[in-house]
This record gives sequence, structure tokens and C-alpha cells, in this order.
Amino acid sequence: AILKLKTPHNSFSIEHPLTTYFNGGCHFVKADSYPNVTVLATYAAALPKAAIVEINVGKGRVILSGVHCEFAPELFDMSDPFLAPIQKKLAPKDHERQALMAHLFDRLSIKLLSKPF
Repeated sequence: AILKLKTPHNSFSIEHPLTTYFNGGCHFVKADSYPNVTVLATYAAALPKAAIVEINVGKGRVILSGVHCEFAPELFDMSDPFLAPIQKKLAPKDHERQALMAHLFDRLSIKLLSKPF
């Protein structure tokens, strides 16, 4: 899926459309109409729909995603005729996925001891 990032007040360095793995995921209906929800990314379609949202819940926050930005392309089964072409499209842009994941962790105030990506 191609995403357009909408993250407010961030230092996320990727400002162009972002390519990430999508496997029948969801979108979040009217997400921007709720006061406790921030849309972080939309699908880059003619009618953009919320793909990643951040929700304030009590004293905490959660991030929900309709795309699989946690899934590294090198984990794809290259013998699968469906996944092999997808992996070839995602692999060259994996640095963008890694930057997105680091950004999402940062938004949740999760401090990483080492770079897991």
C-alpha cells in the first residue's frame, strides 16, 4: 500500500508517499471526527482513508495500523509466487519502513535500547 503521512508536530524525515506491506488490512472510518484520535497516515488513493491512527486512551496512547509496517521484506517466503514480486518492490524501500517504525515507537515514548531493524 502507498501511504501519505499526516503525522503532526514530528521530525519524521520521509515526507513523500511511503510504500509498505498491506494484506487485506483495514481502514478507520471517520477517524478524524473523534476528538481522541489523530490520523497519522492515510492510504494514497483518490479518497484517502485512515491507515494508521493514534488514540488517546485514559492516561495512555495506542497506535493502530491497517498496514503491516512491522513486517520486514526479508521475512517474505520468496518461493511463494504471490509474495516474491511484493518483496522485490518493498525491499529497496525498507529504510522507509524502518524509519516509520522508529517514529511510531517514538510517538509512544518507547525507548529502544538498540536498533532492532
